Parts: sequence; C-alpha cells; structure tokens
Amino acid sequence: MASAEKQSKNDYFTQDEFEIAAEEYEASKDVLSELLAKQSPGLAPTQQFNPDDSTTSNDSHGNCKFALPRITIPVFNGDAALLIAHVQMSDANYDGAWQILKNEFDCSRALINAHIHSFAGFPAMKAESATELKQLRDAVNSSLSALRNLKRPVDS
Repeated sequence: MASAEKQSKNDYFTQDEFEIAAEEYEASKDVLSELLAKQSPGLAPTQQFNPDDSTTSNDSHGNCKFALPRITIPVFNGDAALLIAHVQMSDANYDGAWQILKNEFDCSRALINAHIHSFAGFPAMKAESATELKQLRDAVNSSLSALRNLKRPVDS
C-alpha cells in the first residue's frame, strides 16, 4: 500500500484515475456485449455473467454459458461416395479408401486448369470498399495457395 505522502503526489490517487478506468471498463464491457449479441444472434446466453456477483455462474471458471445451436452432420453422396460405398469404414481401411479416391480424382492438370480459370474469373469489385477488397485478396490468396500446393510457379 502506498504511503499517504506518495498518494498525495500520484495522479492515480489525486485525479481519480481508478474511477475513470472503472467507468471506461464498464462502458467498454457494455459495447462489447452489444456487439457480441449482434454478431452471434444464434448464441443466446443461458446466464448473464456479472463480475460483481460470483454466484451467477455455475461452472468452476466463472465463464458465461451459451446454448449452442444444433448442427446436423451432412451425409455425403455422389461419385466419391459410390466409389467407396463397398469399403467398410474403419481405421484399417482408411488408406485403401483414400487410394481409391486419389486414383479417381487426383488429376493435377485438371485441378491446375480449374484454379487458373478461377483466378482469371474473379468478378470485378462492385464498390470500392474494404470488405470487397478483402474478399478479392482472400480469393487470390486461395488460388495462389492451391497452385503452390500443386507445385506450380506463382511468383513470376
């Protein structure tokens, strides 16, 4: 604890910096809570976390609890599923099933052409916005990464 003399000379004590910081914290917490609610409408808190009341949370860490939405796992069908339908799914059969799929679909020339056409066919930006620029950047990076993975030169 600081002595009375140090407290009288320190801005933290003389200019109520603690109170200012506490008010900023509360305001920031409110803004972030509102943003979280807007960004995640499907995640409804089952209990509100109140830092002043440690009894509001039932878990051992004092975290907020959220009710997550149910998801369904997709059922795969189509050519790939038909190719390995006869293979019993197990750890022992994984390598064999993977090889069947690779033999059928691993055509690097077709993949390279598809990525080059995708790269050349990016739509023009509709507006000069950071969001569209980021989307274009991500699409370009995705295509370049795919071509690099296929051992194609992309730097020149």
